[in-house]
Amino acid sequence: MLVGLIGDERDVHIYTLMRRLVEKGCEVDIINLPKAKILFTEKEVLVNEERVEKYDAFYIRQIPYFLPAKFFEKMSRREWENLYNEYIELLGENNERMGLYTSVIKVIEDIALLINPFSTLFMQFLKPFQFYLLRKNGLPVPPYVATYVDSINVKKFGVCKPLGSYARAEKANDEKVRMILKERPLILQEYVAGKVCRASLLEDEFIGAVEIIHEGFDSRVIDARYERISLDDESIEILFKCVSALKMRYTEIDFIISDEKIFILDCNPSPGFMILEEGAHLPISDKIADYIIRKVRK
Repeated sequence: MLVGLIGDERDVHIYTLMRRLVEKGCEVDIINLPKAKILFTEKEVLVNEERVEKYDAFYIRQIPYFLPAKFFEKMSRREWENLYNEYIELLGENNERMGLYTSVIKVIEDIALLINPFSTLFMQFLKPFQFYLLRKNGLPVPPYVATYVDSINVKKFGVCKPLGSYARAEKANDEKVRMILKERPLILQEYVAGKVCRASLLEDEFIGAVEIIHEGFDSRVIDARYERISLDDESIEILFKCVSALKMRYTEIDFIISDEKIFILDCNPSPGFMILEEGAHLPISDKIADYIIRKVRK
């Protein structure tokens, strides 16, 4: 069995999953797309001189689609002018890479098991659409609005968060929110008090859940602690419905437990699972490897 891991060979998630698969008797090829030799013709698609049909499964950790973060930082006009030519050049290159990478990924999804399917890969950058799908399927997402309309009543909401990943959620301060809305859209969401938790699960297996113990407003802090918790059957069923609604095969779900009810905050299609594997001893990489083998052999 040959499994392609799409990401950087220096990424601990890629390295760890490779080790688990090799331990279980699989061959593994790490495909770092910016460095990979890709040849897409009318007869075949080659990645590093291998026909993609040779692979039984693929796991996607990283797709380097996006421009470097430095182009989105605040800067003076002079700094921007100095970067502008580089920006224009990279923008064109980025569009071309997107076309090739997307075409390759759509082909491998057509011929092999892919974690996660292409339609889910950008859910962490498409939170309004993610929330829409969850609510459409009757799942408990706190009331929210995604907008750049500055007349919105900020006081109705307690949380201000980005539409994509990486940036942290903050308390919704009226003055700050209106400053942000002049530059970009954001999500305002009702604040739900309770335990901040995260669960790891495959489409057919619940791996485990933790409470995130932390200081401050956002749980993504360096000194956060992770304590394993048990969930009742109803809560686990809600989490599985999230996976089904978003058509994922593997995810980590952030949620809040409030008065014994759960409220979904985010479902990540490419989570950094080593945080929970090392911080709470959840056997995530082992379970993903087992899942790949199980599904391919069906």
